[in-house]
Amino acid sequence: MLLVVLGAGASYDSVSTFPPSSYGHPEARLPLANELFDFRNRREFAADVAEYPQCRPVLPYLENSEGGISVERVLQQLQDEATGYPERHKHLAAIRFYLVQMIWKCETRWDQHNVSKATNQITLLDQIEHWSRPSAYPQVFLVTFNYDLMLEKALRTVGVNIRNLADYITASDAYKLIKLHGSVNWARVVDNSVALSAGMFPPYSVINTVIDSTAELNISKQYQFINLSEFPIDRLGQNAAAPLFPAIAIPIEIKSDYECPDYHLEALLAFLPKVDRILIIGWRGAEKHFLQTVAANLQQDVQGFVVSGSSNEATETIERIKEAGIKGEYKAFGEGFSNFIVSRAAEPLLNT
Repeated sequence: MLLVVLGAGASYDSVSTFPPSSYGHPEARLPLANELFDFRNRREFAADVAEYPQCRPVLPYLENSEGGISVERVLQQLQDEATGYPERHKHLAAIRFYLVQMIWKCETRWDQHNVSKATNQITLLDQIEHWSRPSAYPQVFLVTFNYDLMLEKALRTVGVNIRNLADYITASDAYKLIKLHGSVNWARVVDNSVALSAGMFPPYSVINTVIDSTAELNISKQYQFINLSEFPIDRLGQNAAAPLFPAIAIPIEIKSDYECPDYHLEALLAFLPKVDRILIIGWRGAEKHFLQTVAANLQQDVQGFVVSGSSNEATETIERIKEAGIKGEYKAFGEGFSNFIVSRAAEPLLNT
């Protein structure tokens, strides 16, 4: 059975026409973690964050992190501070709303530049179909830490149409998609009232009320699938009074929870004991919680392939995987997702 894990690097290097080395349309490319608050070079990001003024007190930390401190570390510090400083809850809630809006709009711009609509994700699925079907992999589990919708769009090309949350694991016998850190088109319902009337308040007013009340709100585990057409998404249904909260996990250093429905996780846990091959694309292996989950549930050594933007990055990811106790033989490909796809380097792993 095949497990495919995709991180931010897979979305960053998603179109072979514009690989990172080409510097093609840098203002539209899906960002890596250290670019999420790069307002100097991403003016569109600055326009998005301006919609959420509660972010402003902490933006200097995120935009101008010094001494090689990662965005994840800065966000970790801000989250840790929330215990003794309730204002941080408001700041972090505003960041969630910003990230959802920014990623969705950025992906829309990237799609507009990609006139052919071909992506590496689409071709990866074609390679799996070509080399692995019909008998080798009755199921392929795609696991991503990305918020964007590239995999949902790619799955349509192999007949998997995701129209609701259940479809991620039930729409196909062959393919399952697990989004461990949530998605731009997911939200969670706010249980308790925030004293608003859906018919009277415009969307950003509703959102600002939710953000300002975050510390007192009960954000339910009731996930909602949102058919995105425009932003902002503020409440459940056009005329409903139930506000919505973004179902995404803020990228912090130490993650102990997932942001997805429980039954998605249950499907993943049921699949992991069958895994004998792992393909990792654009993921650094930094989510220790996930590595521990995989290590605890695998029942055999695996064949692994790690695709990164450089050989050093691929080697470091392999070291983290092995340190977590995921035993197997691993190969590194350090020339990026686009070159991996174009060179058909996945064949030795898939064609067995």
